[in-house]
Amino acid sequence: MQTYFNAANSSGLSSVALRYINHIEPPYPDVELEDYFRVMPQIPQPIPQIFPAFLLNVDIPYESPVSGLRIIFGTVVPKMQGNFAYVLDLNMYSTNDSLPSNEEVSGWLEIAHERIEIAFDASFTERAHCELFGEVGK
Repeated sequence: MQTYFNAANSSGLSSVALRYINHIEPPYPDVELEDYFRVMPQIPQPIPQIFPAFLLNVDIPYESPVSGLRIIFGTVVPKMQGNFAYVLDLNMYSTNDSLPSNEEVSGWLEIAHERIEIAFDASFTERAHCELFGEVGK
């Protein structure tokens, strides 16, 4: 981090964030969301449970260090015509109440990475881990 501060001629940070944007395109045209995803939009009955487009946005607060995890899940334009595609955007960010000092940034980023990794793994079913990511026994 010191290299950044020296190169940027910066005295400090105004915010810190770590973000992973994942494009997921199951290889099959007819996909049931619940077969692959655990993070799901929910619509109350008796409204039809068919939605070809959606955007889910949730902020989750953390206390140590004080920060937030924003999860955005929704439909996007597929790379392959006829497929369905989704984005899972995981963004761990500092809050105005608790900005890490220059010396604390590396540790903050390590914690943020761990939390994003946990959120990513939890967002998918075992089938998705196997079929989409080639993982066994997740």
